[in-house]
Amino acid sequence: SSWVWALSALVIMGSVNFIAVKAYGEFEFWFALIKVIAIVIFLVIGSLAVLHIWPWSQPGAQGFSNLTAQGFMPNGFSSIITALLGVMFAYIGAEIVTVAAAESDNPAREIRKASNSVVWRILLFYVGSMFITVCLIPYNNPLLKDATWGTYSVTLTALGIPEARHIVNFVVLTSVCSCFNSALYTCSRMVYSLSKRGDAPKSFALTNRNNSPWIGVIFSSLFSFVAVY
Repeated sequence: SSWVWALSALVIMGSVNFIAVKAYGEFEFWFALIKVIAIVIFLVIGSLAVLHIWPWSQPGAQGFSNLTAQGFMPNGFSSIITALLGVMFAYIGAEIVTVAAAESDNPAREIRKASNSVVWRILLFYVGSMFITVCLIPYNNPLLKDATWGTYSVTLTALGIPEARHIVNFVVLTSVCSCFNSALYTCSRMVYSLSKRGDAPKSFALTNRNNSPWIGVIFSSLFSFVAVY
């Protein structure tokens, strides 16, 4: 049953947040590594297809033809504004680096380094991958309207990658776990900060031997368990 998998993920991610911030960073490192490897492979294969070097592409999934075949912005500027809602939602969370850096040995240095890296990562991984997708897949591809498919799944399938749909689903699953892990970490630290300032119950400021605000972690997890139920 799906709720068993969801409950298992909640227990694992909750347990991670009871440990020191190092454990949170370790989990996020591996989650991020999976995403980075996947997107780098996508960028390499996609670039080869755009340059007509990738030999296993389906007809039409090569070059820059789809970029201008239907005209620039065929659905008008209003569709760009609509898409921005989803884009801004996807980018929310970059501020988490400042929360995590506060528990590092040198917060000022780590915050500056992490914040500066956000811009080029967005340009390379997100803007770059979307540019390749627009070049290779026509905007009116029927699979793009299917909720069980994703943009990357459609593109990789057109490039002849076997089981592309399942591969992308696995990467998305790790991304969801990463998102929940980050949200739980941020929420527990936020209520801890509020408690230290006197804006929340004093119990939220209690920490365990790993300096993790365990009351805040439990409180932050309750809503997730209710959702699973």
